[in-house]
Amino acid sequence: MAFNTCKDPSIWEARATSTSAVDGDTGMADNAARPKTLAELLKADLRLNADKKVRNVQYEELRELREARDNIDFEIEDTEAVLEAADAFIRQKQVKKQVDVHALGLSDALLKAYADFCESLYSQWGCRGFSILCDHPHHGSYFGYDPEFCFFKQFAEEQEQEKMELKARLEEMEERMREKDEEMAIEVEEEDGEDASTDQDSDMKIAEAEENDVGEDELDVKLKEHVHWTNRNFRCEASVSVVREFDGSERTEQIVEFWPLPQIESRSGVEVTWGEQYPELYRLAIYAARNGSEAAMEILMRLPSMSAEFKGWLFEYEFEESLKDEPLLSRRWVFKEARKIEEPGTMAEKKEGLVKLIAAYGGEN
Repeated sequence: MAFNTCKDPSIWEARATSTSAVDGDTGMADNAARPKTLAELLKADLRLNADKKVRNVQYEELRELREARDNIDFEIEDTEAVLEAADAFIRQKQVKKQVDVHALGLSDALLKAYADFCESLYSQWGCRGFSILCDHPHHGSYFGYDPEFCFFKQFAEEQEQEKMELKARLEEMEERMREKDEEMAIEVEEEDGEDASTDQDSDMKIAEAEENDVGEDELDVKLKEHVHWTNRNFRCEASVSVVREFDGSERTEQIVEFWPLPQIESRSGVEVTWGEQYPELYRLAIYAARNGSEAAMEILMRLPSMSAEFKGWLFEYEFEESLKDEPLLSRRWVFKEARKIEEPGTMAEKKEGLVKLIAAYGGEN
């Protein structure tokens, strides 16, 4: 605004004192400070008008604040009404969900255990993966496009070879550095007793060698932490990408992307199979399936084999339209199915094994 207003009322008291001293007190007829000329009167009038302008600015500020408060009150009322409607809608949907869950022969505990399993597959940190370009439509499923995972194994093995070559080069560099350090140590011993400048140069050489060694050590640690792809789990996503050509035309590419999943840490340090790591999930799913729940059988069909180790699996994800606004791209996809990398098998074979497992399972409900 044009005027710098103060929210402290005492500013006007100070103005009143100042005005009385300059313009004179109208209650004192013989006050010497009373304007004696037209010029002094006009100046006093100008100061009065200026004070009125300041007051009017403060009045406008007050009016705007009151309007803003009224608008906020209206917005609060509207938002509260929307929130109440949302709560009612969600309660209604939750009731319907309960009915649907029980109609499918499932339980809330089973759904929660399944959701916890899916959540455990996500990683907070992204990992470097790789992708393949399909030569014909994959129809949204890599498992359907390449049932034996031939392309995945080929690319994973090529990446493994690159890492091993890098490790070999690193080891060769480390050996050369060790030899160089030994030579420098001998030089330092021979130069012992020479002038201080020579000693300083040698110290600088050693410091540079140590700095280089730190960088190599960091790279070495990364390679030593590397886990062979056959001992890891991966996720895959089959998508279609639209590519715009230089002439303005468009074409589509059928792509499948693969990422390594985080290493699963056993709950107590002794679990090695999926069934041991997620006992409640498998127990509840098996009993629901044994009681005739097709949805529970579908859950078991999606999950890795209960008795298999939790490594060497490929998890397929599919895009979920309702999650398209998720900030993280990986959260826009949901888990669909898991298969053993070395022995993918077929859905019929997996179902046959599950039927036998359910019939033989003797745990308590």
